[in-house]
Amino acid sequence: MGIVGNEKADAAAKSALSLPVTRMKLPATGMYPRITKLIFDEWQEVWNCCTGNKLHVALILLLGGVELNPGPAVSSATIPRKQPNSIPSSLQVGCLNCHSAAPKIALIHDIISDYALDILFLSETWFNTTTPQSVLLDVAPSGYATLHVVRPTETGRPSRGGGLGVCFCQSVPVREHHLANKLQATMFQLQLLRVGAASSQLTVVHIYRPQWMSTVTNFVDELADIIAILTSECSDNIIVCGDMNCPGQDNSSVDDELADCFESLSLTQLVNEATRRTPTVSNLLDVVATSSTTLVSNVKVIDVDHLSDHCLITADVVVRVHRPVIT
Repeated sequence: MGIVGNEKADAAAKSALSLPVTRMKLPATGMYPRITKLIFDEWQEVWNCCTGNKLHVALILLLGGVELNPGPAVSSATIPRKQPNSIPSSLQVGCLNCHSAAPKIALIHDIISDYALDILFLSETWFNTTTPQSVLLDVAPSGYATLHVVRPTETGRPSRGGGLGVCFCQSVPVREHHLANKLQATMFQLQLLRVGAASSQLTVVHIYRPQWMSTVTNFVDELADIIAILTSECSDNIIVCGDMNCPGQDNSSVDDELADCFESLSLTQLVNEATRRTPTVSNLLDVVATSSTTLVSNVKVIDVDHLSDHCLITADVVVRVHRPVIT
């Protein structure tokens, strides 16, 4: 009907009908940056034509360094500079399936000390709703705090296993995510946290998926939905970590469905070697995936077979922490 490009759009739409249908989810949040840029470019083009607008004239004056009423000169030395409340810091972060924490508390303390960990994420703590609060707190060594998501004790479920926890240095801001109550997983166990100062926070999606709890397909679908909601409701960078129990075709890969899920959500999976090692089995089960590879580096897989048949994963993670108060 005379619309420029209409024929090309029709041809492109018809050609897509012959393409195979893929299971990969494409969250709407992936379109937000492109839509935002399109709107900005359209607005900028209109603004550039508004040469008679008073605000346009004011902008020219500002860009040219011209002040309408300069006033008395003020030395920049007399103007105090406000220091930011937070500073970037590289934290040493660990992730481990400890396969029952209570009898290994001293070993967990040693792991934190030996590898100078600021944060340690623990899966399969085996803590449940009947575990005493004193035991939950004992997991954290002196100078550290801890948060837990305990396993519910329900009829028909395994009597042991599950449970998620995190131990963190008290100088590092770690708190439950404000969307934790809204985003309740049914196909896996989920601990949703925020790390860092309020000015620049990092969302951590800490996961343990028991194989009995869901198929890989159902797990991946729910994980994709949760992360899509997270990215639409807050602007944090995201780290996904924990024991996914989704081994791939070899010991350096995860299941194809999980790999496709990470790719569709623009998450990069950084672990590329087996994380559970026994005399008969070698699989990549524990992952660290992130939306920003500039924040996560130096990922290592370390044998700690005196504590678990899963390896300890460590990484350097850049997080903003509160500026120390000098007295």
